[in-house]
Amino acid sequence: MRFARLFLVGLMMVPALCSAEAIFIAPTLELSPEHGRQRLEDTERSSILLRGTGDRLSISYTSPVRIDIDFVPIRRGNGYDPAEMAHFSLPPSDSGQAIVDLTVTPGWWPLTQQYKVFFFNPPGRAQITAIDFIPWTWRGLLSGIVTHIAIRETYQVSTFHTLRGSSVLSLPLSGVLGVVTLLAAAGVFWLRRKNPLLPVFTALIIGSLVYTAWFGIDLARFSVSHLRAWTVGRTYSKEGAAQAMTDAIQSEAKKSSAPLLVFVCTDLSDFYAKTLRYFLYPIPVSVRNEDIARATHIVVAEKVIWTYADDILNCGPVGGKARKIAELNDGSVLFASTR
Repeated sequence: MRFARLFLVGLMMVPALCSAEAIFIAPTLELSPEHGRQRLEDTERSSILLRGTGDRLSISYTSPVRIDIDFVPIRRGNGYDPAEMAHFSLPPSDSGQAIVDLTVTPGWWPLTQQYKVFFFNPPGRAQITAIDFIPWTWRGLLSGIVTHIAIRETYQVSTFHTLRGSSVLSLPLSGVLGVVTLLAAAGVFWLRRKNPLLPVFTALIIGSLVYTAWFGIDLARFSVSHLRAWTVGRTYSKEGAAQAMTDAIQSEAKKSSAPLLVFVCTDLSDFYAKTLRYFLYPIPVSVRNEDIARATHIVVAEKVIWTYADDILNCGPVGGKARKIAELNDGSVLFASTR
């Protein structure tokens, strides 16, 4: 069993806020909007790398406030799959002990593995004193397999027209099912050596149909969800109302004799800006702070903390006079800079 320690900022002497008995925590793969906003508001963030073998983590800590934690298995090349990231929170305690289930993520497997762990908490108010891997058991292994099979496809913004596919013990389900199908076909061939062709082909076809049906369920689920969102609110998954936003910006471009430069203020990556850039070409769309002074229009999208009052817009690095032009169904807002 490998051992890792993390010391955050100083220990504070506070009254007991919860029992010292170990609590069991089953992380989730989906981050709630509330916890997502709180992670953005937390002012202290840190991360560590853990390496070990086990199906659970034992965490000892002290904190007068809740500690939000994310963890994800590290893949080859020190990268990770966002779909395998799990989230949980440690409740306030002056002497807390938690047991965290690692098998909830489809990237878990029973051999030695490395994880990246992210901590979110108010500054100077929490201390993680120890993190230990608990050796895996056969019960944990079987539970992990069942959990991974039951996980439905998660939709990622980088895969608008494809699905990533399910994983079991960090292995692609398509590969696992393919191997099982070939073994089944080989077994049928051995048992029916006198007339093996029909049973073998039957086994191969059944295996193919099972995976196609498994994939089809997720494809149908996302298709229905996206069609409903587009029909009702003209939004499309993480893209939101980007197409409606481009219509509003293009309308502004027709009214203006000067060239436009659009700055996007967001808490997300530059994915939204790239989407606008695709539809708005050749109008430039930027997320770089050095372009703020030249921006004629500002788009606020997927931003938690921002204000607009008395014709003054404050959004991250953006601050100054602006005029609201449009507010769309997904909450994104278009402003024209009037400074």
